[in-house]
Amino acid sequence: MTLLERRRALMEQSRASSGRLPSAYQEVEWIKSSSRAYLYPGVTPKINPRIVTDVLPVVESNARRTLFGFDNSTNPKFGLSNYMWKASNVTFSYGSSNSEHVVAALKQGTNWVHIDMSNALIINGTTIKTFSQADFSGNTSQIRLFKSIGYDGIYSYKTIEIYDGAEKLRELVPCYRKSDTKIGLYDLITRTFYAGQGTFTKGADVI
Repeated sequence: MTLLERRRALMEQSRASSGRLPSAYQEVEWIKSSSRAYLYPGVTPKINPRIVTDVLPVVESNARRTLFGFDNSTNPKFGLSNYMWKASNVTFSYGSSNSEHVVAALKQGTNWVHIDMSNALIINGTTIKTFSQADFSGNTSQIRLFKSIGYDGIYSYKTIEIYDGAEKLRELVPCYRKSDTKIGLYDLITRTFYAGQGTFTKGADVI
Protein backbone atom coordinates (compact mmCIF):
# COMPACT_ATOMS: atom_id res chain seq x y z
CA MET A 1 0.00 0.00 0.00
CA THR A 2 1.40 3.40 -0.99
CA LEU A 3 1.71 6.33 1.43
CA LEU A 4 -1.25 8.06 -0.27
CA GLU A 5 -3.37 4.90 -0.04
CA ARG A 6 -2.53 4.53 3.66
CA ARG A 7 -3.42 8.17 4.33
CA ARG A 8 -6.70 7.83 2.47
CA ALA A 9 -7.53 4.65 4.38
CA LEU A 10 -6.85 6.41 7.69
CA MET A 11 -9.03 9.38 6.68
CA GLU A 12 -11.82 7.05 5.58
CA GLN A 13 -11.53 5.07 8.82
CA SER A 14 -11.67 8.28 10.82
CA ARG A 15 -14.58 9.60 8.75
CA ALA A 16 -16.58 6.41 9.17
CA SER A 17 -16.12 6.14 12.93
CA SER A 18 -19.55 6.29 14.50
CA GLY A 19 -20.36 8.25 17.63
CA ARG A 20 -17.55 10.81 17.34
CA LEU A 21 -19.90 13.79 17.09
CA PRO A 22 -22.13 15.09 19.89
CA SER A 23 -25.67 13.73 19.79
CA ALA A 24 -26.98 17.07 18.49
CA TYR A 25 -25.18 16.52 15.16
CA GLN A 26 -25.35 13.85 12.46
CA GLU A 27 -22.26 13.00 10.42
CA VAL A 28 -22.77 12.64 6.65
CA GLU A 29 -20.59 11.28 3.86
CA TRP A 30 -20.00 14.67 2.24
CA ILE A 31 -21.37 18.19 1.88
CA LYS A 32 -21.65 20.24 -1.30
CA SER A 33 -21.97 24.00 -1.74
CA SER A 34 -24.22 25.73 -4.21
CA SER A 35 -23.00 28.78 -6.10
CA ARG A 36 -22.11 31.60 -3.65
CA ALA A 37 -22.30 29.36 -0.60
CA TYR A 38 -19.26 29.31 1.69
CA LEU A 39 -18.04 28.40 5.16
CA TYR A 40 -15.59 30.01 7.59
CA PRO A 41 -13.74 27.49 9.82
CA GLY A 42 -12.28 30.23 12.03
CA VAL A 43 -8.62 29.95 10.95
CA THR A 44 -6.17 32.84 10.33
CA PRO A 45 -2.79 31.19 9.54
CA LYS A 46 0.39 32.81 10.85
CA ILE A 47 3.05 30.23 9.88
CA ASN A 48 2.30 28.19 6.75
CA PRO A 49 -1.30 27.17 5.90
CA ARG A 50 -2.03 23.64 4.72
CA ILE A 51 -5.31 21.97 3.71
CA VAL A 52 -5.78 18.24 3.21
CA THR A 53 -9.09 16.91 1.88
CA ASP A 54 -10.92 14.85 -0.74
CA VAL A 55 -12.94 16.75 -3.35
CA LEU A 56 -15.39 15.70 -6.04
CA PRO A 57 -14.86 18.05 -9.03
CA VAL A 58 -17.98 19.69 -10.36
CA VAL A 59 -19.42 18.82 -13.78
CA GLU A 60 -19.25 22.17 -15.55
CA SER A 61 -17.66 23.25 -18.80
CA ASN A 62 -17.24 27.04 -18.71
CA ALA A 63 -16.58 28.60 -15.33
CA ARG A 64 -13.92 29.35 -12.75
CA ARG A 65 -14.72 27.71 -9.44
CA THR A 66 -12.91 28.07 -6.12
CA LEU A 67 -12.10 25.19 -3.79
CA PHE A 68 -10.82 27.35 -0.93
CA GLY A 69 -8.79 30.49 -0.31
CA PHE A 70 -8.17 33.57 1.79
CA ASP A 71 -11.09 35.97 2.16
CA ASN A 72 -9.31 39.11 0.91
CA SER A 73 -6.82 39.97 -1.81
CA THR A 74 -3.99 41.35 0.32
CA ASN A 75 -0.64 39.55 0.49
CA PRO A 76 0.28 36.86 1.35
CA LYS A 77 -2.08 34.82 -0.81
CA PHE A 78 -3.37 31.28 -0.41
CA GLY A 79 -5.99 29.61 -2.59
CA LEU A 80 -6.94 27.04 -5.19
CA SER A 81 -9.31 27.57 -8.12
CA ASN A 82 -10.28 25.55 -11.17
CA TYR A 83 -10.72 26.92 -14.72
CA MET A 84 -12.89 24.25 -16.29
CA TRP A 85 -12.27 25.24 -19.91
CA LYS A 86 -8.47 25.65 -19.88
CA ALA A 87 -5.76 23.07 -20.44
CA SER A 88 -3.74 24.58 -17.57
CA ASN A 89 -6.86 24.44 -15.52
CA VAL A 90 -5.87 25.00 -11.88
CA THR A 91 -4.77 28.32 -10.35
CA PHE A 92 -2.50 27.74 -7.35
CA SER A 93 -1.99 30.97 -5.35
CA TYR A 94 0.55 31.13 -2.55
CA GLY A 95 2.67 33.79 -0.86
CA SER A 96 3.30 37.43 -1.70
CA SER A 97 3.20 37.33 -5.49
CA ASN A 98 3.00 33.71 -6.57
CA SER A 99 0.03 32.57 -8.63
CA GLU A 100 0.43 30.01 -11.36
CA HIS A 101 -1.79 28.08 -13.76
CA VAL A 102 -0.94 24.39 -13.67
CA VAL A 103 -2.34 21.22 -15.20
CA ALA A 104 -3.89 19.06 -12.51
CA ALA A 105 -6.40 16.24 -12.10
CA LEU A 106 -9.39 18.41 -11.23
CA LYS A 107 -11.39 18.06 -14.40
CA GLN A 108 -15.05 17.16 -14.29
CA GLY A 109 -15.72 13.55 -13.51
CA THR A 110 -16.98 11.03 -11.00
CA ASN A 111 -13.78 10.28 -9.08
CA TRP A 112 -12.86 11.86 -5.76
CA VAL A 113 -9.56 13.77 -5.84
CA HIS A 114 -7.15 13.89 -2.89
CA ILE A 115 -5.66 17.36 -2.33
CA ASP A 116 -2.77 18.28 -0.02
CA MET A 117 -1.85 21.95 -0.39
CA SER A 118 0.55 24.21 1.46
CA ASN A 119 3.45 25.84 -0.38
CA ALA A 120 3.36 22.62 -2.41
CA LEU A 121 0.30 21.47 -4.35
CA ILE A 122 -0.03 17.67 -4.22
CA ILE A 123 -2.94 16.03 -6.05
CA ASN A 124 -3.54 12.27 -5.83
CA GLY A 125 -0.02 11.84 -4.44
CA THR A 126 1.71 13.73 -7.26
CA THR A 127 3.47 17.03 -6.56
CA ILE A 128 2.21 19.50 -9.18
CA LYS A 129 4.04 22.67 -8.12
CA THR A 130 6.17 23.89 -5.20
CA PHE A 131 6.83 27.47 -4.10
CA SER A 132 9.36 28.60 -1.48
CA GLN A 133 7.71 28.91 1.92
CA ALA A 134 6.34 32.42 2.43
CA ASP A 135 6.12 34.62 5.53
CA PHE A 136 2.58 34.56 6.96
CA SER A 137 3.43 36.18 10.31
CA GLY A 138 1.60 39.40 9.37
CA ASN A 139 -1.38 37.66 7.74
CA THR A 140 -4.86 38.91 8.69
CA SER A 141 -6.88 36.88 6.17
CA GLN A 142 -9.11 33.99 7.20
CA ILE A 143 -9.40 30.75 5.28
CA ARG A 144 -12.77 30.50 3.54
CA LEU A 145 -13.93 27.16 2.19
CA PHE A 146 -15.89 26.85 -1.10
CA LYS A 147 -15.19 30.49 -2.03
CA SER A 148 -12.45 33.10 -2.33
CA ILE A 149 -12.29 36.65 -3.68
CA GLY A 150 -14.81 36.99 -6.49
CA TYR A 151 -15.15 33.30 -7.35
CA ASP A 152 -17.64 30.75 -6.09
CA GLY A 153 -17.27 27.01 -5.73
CA ILE A 154 -19.72 24.14 -6.13
CA TYR A 155 -17.68 21.20 -4.91
CA SER A 156 -18.35 18.23 -2.66
CA TYR A 157 -16.01 17.69 0.30
CA LYS A 158 -15.33 14.91 2.74
CA THR A 159 -13.35 15.49 5.96
CA ILE A 160 -11.13 18.60 5.78
CA GLU A 161 -7.91 18.94 7.78
CA ILE A 162 -6.40 22.43 8.24
CA TYR A 163 -2.87 22.99 9.54
CA ASP A 164 -0.71 26.01 10.31
CA GLY A 165 2.86 24.84 10.09
CA ALA A 166 3.06 21.46 11.84
CA GLU A 167 0.03 22.09 14.07
CA LYS A 168 -3.33 20.67 13.07
CA LEU A 169 -5.91 23.37 13.84
CA ARG A 170 -9.07 21.79 12.43
CA GLU A 171 -10.40 18.32 11.60
CA LEU A 172 -13.71 19.21 10.02
CA VAL A 173 -16.37 16.54 9.62
CA PRO A 174 -19.33 16.98 7.20
CA CYS A 175 -22.58 16.94 9.17
CA TYR A 176 -25.87 18.67 9.93
CA ARG A 177 -27.42 20.01 13.11
CA LYS A 178 -30.38 17.82 14.00
CA SER A 179 -32.50 20.59 15.53
CA ASP A 180 -32.85 22.54 12.27
CA THR A 181 -31.00 20.36 9.66
CA LYS A 182 -28.44 23.15 9.16
CA ILE A 183 -25.54 21.75 7.12
CA GLY A 184 -21.94 22.49 8.02
CA LEU A 185 -18.71 21.09 9.42
CA TYR A 186 -18.03 19.92 12.97
CA ASP A 187 -14.47 20.35 14.22
CA LEU A 188 -13.16 17.45 16.30
CA ILE A 189 -10.33 19.57 17.75
CA THR A 190 -12.21 22.60 19.07
CA ARG A 191 -15.53 20.71 19.38
CA THR A 192 -17.24 23.49 17.42
CA PHE A 193 -19.92 23.43 14.70
CA TYR A 194 -19.30 25.75 11.75
CA ALA A 195 -22.51 26.37 9.82
CA GLY A 196 -22.48 26.79 6.07
CA GLN A 197 -23.58 30.18 4.73
CA GLY A 198 -25.94 29.79 1.79
CA THR A 199 -27.38 26.61 0.33
CA PHE A 200 -25.63 23.27 0.89
CA THR A 201 -26.62 19.70 0.11
CA LYS A 202 -25.34 16.55 1.82
CA GLY A 203 -24.58 12.90 1.36
CA ALA A 204 -26.02 9.96 3.25
CA ASP A 205 -25.88 9.73 7.03
CA VAL A 206 -22.86 7.91 8.43
CA ILE A 207 -24.19 5.23 10.75
